[in-house]
Amino acid sequence: MWPDTQVVFVGYKIKATSFLRHRALRNTIQPLLFSLEEAEPKSKGITSSSVDLSPERIILAGYSRCLYCQNGYSKVVSLFRRPLDAIDPKRLNISVDPVENFQGTKFRVTSLSYFPYIDNRLNSEEPGRTVTILDSLDKRILDTLTGHANFTFEATAPPDMIPGYLSSNGSWNGMMLDIAELGADFSTCITINPDRLKILDKVRTCETDWICIVSPQPRVLPRYLVITRTFAADVWIYLLVTIMIWGVCLWALQRTESRLSGEGSESLSESILYGWAAIVDHPPEPPSNLVGQMMVGWLQSY
Repeated sequence: MWPDTQVVFVGYKIKATSFLRHRALRNTIQPLLFSLEEAEPKSKGITSSSVDLSPERIILAGYSRCLYCQNGYSKVVSLFRRPLDAIDPKRLNISVDPVENFQGTKFRVTSLSYFPYIDNRLNSEEPGRTVTILDSLDKRILDTLTGHANFTFEATAPPDMIPGYLSSNGSWNGMMLDIAELGADFSTCITINPDRLKILDKVRTCETDWICIVSPQPRVLPRYLVITRTFAADVWIYLLVTIMIWGVCLWALQRTESRLSGEGSESLSESILYGWAAIVDHPPEPPSNLVGQMMVGWLQSY
């Protein structure tokens, strides 16, 4: 079960140890057991019909588990023991002191080198080999935590020397296999993804400095720095209308001149396309007739 899962038992005091120290609750921070007990047990020969079940003679007792109170091991502790009719639910204390001292517990750590966050040196080439964590960011964090929380650790490297990935058949490898099979209590730094979060919980041991890059919005460059600049929408519309009118006028004037001179003239589409070609850097050859030359000259000067 996850550490935040709330587990409550109701039963006999004699079952407190087997319940609260069950392997299924190894990750549960504070399981609880409530038990009803008789204030002054009578002789063993009494029958159930003679037991006094009045509220003043019934004791409500609460028990929980302290994870590292017994030289680094868990043990069952009593939270309270009061008569049933004297209990105030608002003042009832059912919390165990937070885990701040691990009483010298030796934890198992799975680790891979990922400099500068973690740097390891293999102590041997055998399976399940231990490693020595060299000076690195995670090593300094671990040294600080061991001093404050009073615990030690032994670091090992996974046999395949990989962080660990979920295969198609649902099995893990690498460091994640050590975590999944309880071969390690925790790991050094490892990248979090949705699959890994299903079997582990992340721990932040230091604050993260969030960096936000702020820059002004891009502005229009001045004319002396602009190599090319597109026209605005109204300029394009104005240019389109102008070229269309110019092309129609060129076609009409050349058609009139051709009727007078008997020479052929260009079509309407050719006149309009000629107008677009005349405003680029490499315009086509100007028309041979005087009317066309005057129209092209006016357009280019425009």
